[in-house]
Amino acid sequence: LRGLMECMKRRIKVSDFRQVIETVSGKVPIEYLSDTWFIEELAGADKRYFWFVKRLFDVAFSLVGLLLLLPFVPLVIAIVRLDSAGSAFYSQQRVGRGGNLIKVWKVRTMVAGADRDQVHWTEDNDARITRVGRVLRKLHIDELPQLFNILRGDMSLIGPRPEAVSLVAMYRKDIPYYMERYMVTPGVTGWAQINFPYGNSIDDTREKLKYDFYYIKNRSIPFDILIFLRTIRTVMTGKGAL
Repeated sequence: LRGLMECMKRRIKVSDFRQVIETVSGKVPIEYLSDTWFIEELAGADKRYFWFVKRLFDVAFSLVGLLLLLPFVPLVIAIVRLDSAGSAFYSQQRVGRGGNLIKVWKVRTMVAGADRDQVHWTEDNDARITRVGRVLRKLHIDELPQLFNILRGDMSLIGPRPEAVSLVAMYRKDIPYYMERYMVTPGVTGWAQINFPYGNSIDDTREKLKYDFYYIKNRSIPFDILIFLRTIRTVMTGKGAL
């Protein structure tokens, strides 16, 4: 510490190594997290203006999106049901803000009842995914019904992804501070989704949590705009885990 004091006297910038890691990598090193970190980094932030503007944008975006998509709903229903038996849409219980359960809507891309027993990770070349479902997933069309969740306020356009209840029960046991990601409203897309591919393991989830905490710490309107623009690029290129 004395050496660092001498550096400061000589006008040499001294930074906490955790802050350096965040700046360089765009993620929070969760290996060094403690209760103190959440108090020091998050407790004093006044985000009322941010949440107000964010909610206005969410409502406007979801309303316009739903109106534009309405004429295509019969076509989507027909394509999905012709490819496999069952409803074209389905809902799934997931964990939302504050740990509360929310019902998330999606276009069905798997065979009916694929997650009846227990929700688990989708593997590469998963046999449960239908032929049409693979196309819908690649184009991220299956996520569009979540505009309804955004309008309701269960979700936001930008934020950490809401996870299935069974997966959350597993993650919270193995990953310290995992439930703290639910201090903000979950989103359809987010910093973790555009920076890390689809995760199907505990290690992948731990890595994505680093990006989630970086977003929670640095959330702002400009940051949301950046994520939104990069999401568009991800959808256009077909790369990503949205």
